Amino acid sequence: MSCDYPIERLLRPPVEFYAGCISATAGMLSAAVPHFWMMSPTVSWISAVIFGWIAYYYFDEGLKILKYQRNIKTLSIYKIKPKNLPVSSHKTFLGMGYRWQARHTQRLLDTYKEENESYVRPSAAYDWARRAEVQWERALGLSLIANALRSNSVLNPFRPFPDIGGMAALHGVGVDEEDEVYWNLSERTGHALILGTTRVGKTRLEEIIVAGDIRRGNNVVIVIDPKGDGELFKRMYTEAIRAGRSDDFYFFHLGYPEDSCRYNPVGEFQRITEVAGKTTSQLGEDGSSAAFKAFSWRFVNVVARSLVDVNIKPTIDNINYYVQDLEELLFLYVKKAFKPFDNDPISLIDKRASLVKDKHPMVIRKGKSKRTVAIIDLIKELLPNDNLARQLLLATNYERSFYEKLVASLLPFLDKLNTGKIAKLLSPEYFNENDHRPLLIWREVIQRKGIVYIGLDGLTDREVATAVGNAMFNDLVSIAGLLYKGGKDVGLPSLDKYKKITMPEINLHADEFNSLVGDEFIPMVNQAGGAGIRVCAYTQTLQDIDAKFGTTTGNPKSMQIIGNFNTLLMMRVQTEETAKLMTSKLNKVQVKDAMLVSGSSDKGIENGLTFSATNQDRISEKEVPIIDPSDMTSLPKGHAFLLMNGNNLWKLRLPLFDSKDDIELPPNLSDICADMNDKYRTGELWWEDHE
Repeated sequence: MSCDYPIERLLRPPVEFYAGCISATAGMLSAAVPHFWMMSPTVSWISAVIFGWIAYYYFDEGLKILKYQRNIKTLSIYKIKPKNLPVSSHKTFLGMGYRWQARHTQRLLDTYKEENESYVRPSAAYDWARRAEVQWERALGLSLIANALRSNSVLNPFRPFPDIGGMAALHGVGVDEEDEVYWNLSERTGHALILGTTRVGKTRLEEIIVAGDIRRGNNVVIVIDPKGDGELFKRMYTEAIRAGRSDDFYFFHLGYPEDSCRYNPVGEFQRITEVAGKTTSQLGEDGSSAAFKAFSWRFVNVVARSLVDVNIKPTIDNINYYVQDLEELLFLYVKKAFKPFDNDPISLIDKRASLVKDKHPMVIRKGKSKRTVAIIDLIKELLPNDNLARQLLLATNYERSFYEKLVASLLPFLDKLNTGKIAKLLSPEYFNENDHRPLLIWREVIQRKGIVYIGLDGLTDREVATAVGNAMFNDLVSIAGLLYKGGKDVGLPSLDKYKKITMPEINLHADEFNSLVGDEFIPMVNQAGGAGIRVCAYTQTLQDIDAKFGTTTGNPKSMQIIGNFNTLLMMRVQTEETAKLMTSKLNKVQVKDAMLVSGSSDKGIENGLTFSATNQDRISEKEVPIIDPSDMTSLPKGHAFLLMNGNNLWKLRLPLFDSKDDIELPPNLSDICADMNDKYRTGELWWEDHE
């Protein structure tokens, strides 16, 4: 709709139909009875064509007015078939929308005026129909009418609006400009933050973006889902089949250990100190807890270094075992360390142990075995400069009761990761030929350009879910550092030593971001973009991040994370502070307001005039925010504002997948998907109510 007038008036009766009807009538009369108008046949047909074009123009303008007025009152749910999802090698499809400009702010403010209320709110007949369908629901004979009023048929003049809530006008003010909206892949390296309160469509948006990533190919797609969404998992696998990538699909879920890939959260590292960091990252560090966390880190670091030295891959299981039995680990270490001095180190140790007296202070006071006392003496003699041996000795020398106090917070946490079926999932037996579950190793996933779904079962055990999620982030940050230095082919043989270093495309989607955020996430968003990692983080409010780091305005870690998301997509939120994260970045615009001024003045009785009247329309301008925080709290479900490409503001209507023609899952995966929906799905399925 175009407007050549100072003020655009769209909330008014469609008077264009009057002109259209008159023009259409004149055209028909010109063609039917030209002699009545004293026209020649040629002139009559030319007149009919001209009047017909004028009628078409006015009818078209009138229909635009009616369409606009309908769209600011209600909008339909936007659905597409999965096979019709637009896929590009250079862009990501997000939905239908338009660039929000000052004229849209003007139109939105017009809907708030009292005189325009009837154009925005449902009619009295509609409200009556909603009451009647409830009152007559159980009434004999009237229940059929109630069902008819409730039906979504086009034959029902009072059919209910889609249950998406919010203000339809927030999108309706620009629906005539609506077109497909794409997000440049070059912008995705700057990462994106998606905010929205619960049950407004964040995960459904994630389905759209993830499906496009999978279908685009030549990339790695990783989805970390703390709560477990069966529809998201189903979408990933069906799109992998559609793209011919099902052989590279990895399924990891703490709630389904029998069907899951195995993953060693401490098995892959660039520096050995990473093992201790991953193991103790979830321990408290407030007040006195910080000291116990430091002690725990030190003991785990000693254990990890010793295990690597004796060619044992660290796992949660063996760390848990040897933290509680350092003497056994000391024995394993010295068996190798004493080899240069004696071909039979066990005999050497046994011989020295036979010389230890029963009343030796280490045996009586600290409860050490004679073998351990012998090992301590031999280390002092044979390995006086061995730093790791000295660290093991210091750890072993603690009294048992005192040592258990130092690691009191570590052991219960390790037990959680090492209990039941999860134990073999997180501490894989690498040489067990009877366990055919694949191993999830990030280097291998990146080389294969894999697709990974990670379900952390956070509703069952949040602490374990957070620990595993953070360990995965640590792994990916470590891998990012390696890739940044050597490219995606680092460690592989190359025939061309001058080959250009290329980075992989790793699309990481972190759903329920608040369950995963921690210190390890800061380098992920701050530096990993240079290694090809593109993060999309989904959460509900800024307070979710504050819960980990303190207030957003006062804590530098919170601000550091928020400041590294170059793209911001915001659905309906419930707090003003969260809404201001977007609105505070936007400029103000000028809007116009018309004021009707009328008056009269007494002229006396000169020239027979007793008074004069004046009527004026005054147009004034004022500066207002282009969108207000209250607009963010009034968005319908499935709608969003998008800030990208340097503060370019877009209004989006996000698509939902119509899965009626979808690809069938294999029976075992279909059962898992159904079970996930039964266990984890909460809230209403508003997108399924208007099929």
